[in-house]
Formats: sequence, C-alpha cells, structure tokens
Amino acid sequence: MTNLYSLWVAGSNARGQLSNGTFDDSHTFAPCLFSESASIFPSTIRRILQLTCGANHTLILLQRSDEHGLETYTELWGCGDGSKGQLGPTLGQVHSATEFRRIPMPLQDTYTPLGYTCRLIAAAWETTYLVLSSPNHPDVLISMGSNDFGALGVESAKIKSAPFGPHAIAVEGLETDSSLLIKSLNAGPRHVVAEVVGVGKNGVKETFLIGWGAGRQGQLGVTLLKRAPQDHAGPRRIPSDKSGDPIVSCSLGNQHTVILHSSGRVSALGSNRKCQVQDINNLSNVHSINCTWNGTYAVVKQEDGMTLLGMGDNSRGQLGREVDGRGSSQSTLVNFPFELKSRELLKVACGSEHVLALFAVLSSSTSHSQISNDDDREREVWAWGWNEHGNLGVGTTGNVERPIKIWPNGGSDSSSMSARVIDVWAGCGTSWIALSHNDNDNDSNG
Repeated sequence: MTNLYSLWVAGSNARGQLSNGTFDDSHTFAPCLFSESASIFPSTIRRILQLTCGANHTLILLQRSDEHGLETYTELWGCGDGSKGQLGPTLGQVHSATEFRRIPMPLQDTYTPLGYTCRLIAAAWETTYLVLSSPNHPDVLISMGSNDFGALGVESAKIKSAPFGPHAIAVEGLETDSSLLIKSLNAGPRHVVAEVVGVGKNGVKETFLIGWGAGRQGQLGVTLLKRAPQDHAGPRRIPSDKSGDPIVSCSLGNQHTVILHSSGRVSALGSNRKCQVQDINNLSNVHSINCTWNGTYAVVKQEDGMTLLGMGDNSRGQLGREVDGRGSSQSTLVNFPFELKSRELLKVACGSEHVLALFAVLSSSTSHSQISNDDDREREVWAWGWNEHGNLGVGTTGNVERPIKIWPNGGSDSSSMSARVIDVWAGCGTSWIALSHNDNDNDSNG
C-alpha cells in the first residue's frame, strides 16, 4: 500500500521558503506544496530522507518509487531563494520558488553515467551541499551558492569561472580519493563540518573531521585559548582531541561545533561567549546533541528514560526554563510540564533560536524498553524559544519561555491533527512536521 504523506510548516517566508504558495509568514502550520502534484504530497513518496534549511531556502531529499512500487530512487527538491545558485543551475538563480520543485543532480553529465545519486544534503546561509554516492566509486562532495566566508570550499580560480557553482570539493590530505566515504555532513550558518573516511598520506585508512568556512572563533579546530584562524576557503582537517574516542555525530551552531563521542561524552570547538559550551565537558551518557545558533542541547540517558539538557543563550526562552540572567553557564533541564517517564523522547530538532521535541506518549503499563521504532502510540510535538515569525505555529509571534504542545494543538485542519507525526525539523525561523495518513506508515526518523 502506498503511503500518503503531508508536510506542514510554519514561520518565516520572505522568499517562499515555506513552500506554501505565498511570501507571507505563517503563524500556524500549513501544508507544503509540490509543483508536480495536484495533492499536497506526490503519491509515490516512500520516505522523507532529509530536510535542511538555509537563510531563505529549503531542500528536501525524498525516496520515491516507480508507479508499480518495485524500484526506489532518490530525488532532491527545493524552494525559496535561488538567486545565488543555492537551488542549483537548472532552477538557476530563481528569485523565489514558492513551492517545492525538483532539482536535477548538479554536474549530472559527469556523475549520472557512473550511477551516482544524492545521499546527504546540508545548507548554510546561502549555500547548499550535497554528497553524491555510487557503488564502487568514491563519494563526491558538491557545493553551490554563495561563497561568503569561503562557504563553497573551493579555490578562488574555480569561483572566478563559476561564481555560484556547482563545484566538486576536493578533500586534501588523502593519498587517493578512490576510497573516500563521507559519513556525515553538517552545516551551520557560516561553517561546515564533515566526517570522512579515507586513506591518508601514511597509507592507512582513517576516519577524521574536515571543515571549511568561517573559522575566526575556533569552530574549525583551534581551541578557545589559542589565536583563532581566519576563514578557510577549502576543507582542512580538524585536529583530533587525541582521546581515541570515536565520533558518533556533530552539530553546528553559529560560531561553535559540538562533537558526540561513542563513550557518551561531548567535546566542543569555537565560541563560548554565550556560555554555549561552558559545561560541555561535564556531560556524560549523552545519546544525541543539537545546536541552536548560540546554544547546545544534549539528550542524556537515564534509568527512567531520556532527559534534555540545554546551555547557552536564553534571551528568547531557548533553554525552555527560567534561568538567572540571559543564559546559563551550566547545563539545565528543559522544563517540560509532565514527567519524562510518561513519554519517550524520539527526536530533538534545533532551529536558529527555537527547539522542537518529538515524543511518543506511553501508557502507564508500558516501559521505555518496550518502545519500538514502528510503534503506533500517540505522538506529540513540543516547542519553545524564539517565535518572532510565528515559527512555533501557535498563532502568535511572542517568544515562548516554557515548552508548549504545538501538535496536535487544534489550530490546524482536524483531519491532519489525527494523522501520525513521523518526523520534525527546524530551520531559520521555520518549523516542519511530517505526517503519515496511513496506519502502516514507515517512519522517517527511525
């Protein structure tokens, strides 16, 4: 049976980045539009693989099937501002696209014949990044859009010949690129960090981080106590913390980078002016990490479930509880109005300065260990923080200092409120909720 999906969004929309057919901010959740479909969502979508947001553009990576449902393939779609080339050369410097449109794979004449497809996406302020993969071939990293702060990650000669790209980014320091694997790709507003596997100059395969873009606050590898580097025009290796503790994931703020290690500890690089990494070394048993522009959030394992800690700027209620002053130099619990043992925390999504949390509601007879990824329990989305553009979707534009339930909240179409939430994302003043309208849905967020 084909899944029936819809994607709902609220928030900032000056360039049509909400894909709702307008240029007006949306203070309540409204459905996204897709150019080829008479319905809200193309019927052959099997999964939403990723969604990423720049300042005024949005990209979504979809898994689709053929009309018989036998073969699946990925497609890249985009909306919003394309004036710097961030939506690719074919949509080509479109001033604004107010609904999602398909984006052909950049440099397709080079890579399509070799079987490459898009596997990972990320977006900085006005720049887009793609990882292309093909069996028996090295991964290819593509950039397109603005080159502010060296965001394109290529040498100046290439930029002069193609100011907005697309460009294939070279990963320096490898003996050969024949085995290059890009494990993860993460972008903040002005810098990018990727985890890669490759063969170094010593001939040994190794895993390490590379980064490029803005680096003046040390977010690309210089500690807070040393002189920070200038912006990096091309990828450079980020020095290891020498612990030998493998990397699980990274998350990027405006001027800081946070790294989760397999032991459950967290390390950080970059600015601490908002106390966004002040207490980072005291964390343990961390399950996942996320960053707003000036904050860090950690999901921590406890005996009775997961708890969410935040540190950093709280000037707009980003920490989800009252704290002294404008921020917190220590990690502090987000103040949910319920006992955490009553819900399973499935995902945290951080926008520029607001946060979404997706929960599964537990019955009194259900333990956390009994929750499975495909459970059919009721789901809720809670949110807090900056709300100037109505990005929390509750019909107002005032900041929210304590978590409130934004879905279901009775503010949108009742039939959609009864659908199952399968994923959430947050961007620059935007919030996104994906729904499945079938009982036998396939979760995007696993």
